[in-house]
Amino acid sequence: MKQNSTLNNIILHAYNELDSFSAAKIQVEMQNNENLQDEFDAFENVLHHLDADRRKPSKSSIDIILQYSRNTNKERSEELVTTS
Repeated sequence: MKQNSTLNNIILHAYNELDSFSAAKIQVEMQNNENLQDEFDAFENVLHHLDADRRKPSKSSIDIILQYSRNTNKERSEELVTTS
């Protein structure tokens, strides 16, 4: 049970969700336990990649935006031709 509790604290610490006492406690534990520090580093790495991927639009979203832009530009061009 302590292992699950510790892993939960690592996750909470990575998200800055621990109170200051618990954060200090997990920091000391990580300083004294290289495996625990490695777990934390691995989780932070995954967290960083998830955040980076979340900011990137999908290819289909880009295609939809480009298609909309093309259609809008085409409609504007047609309006200019008919009103001139």
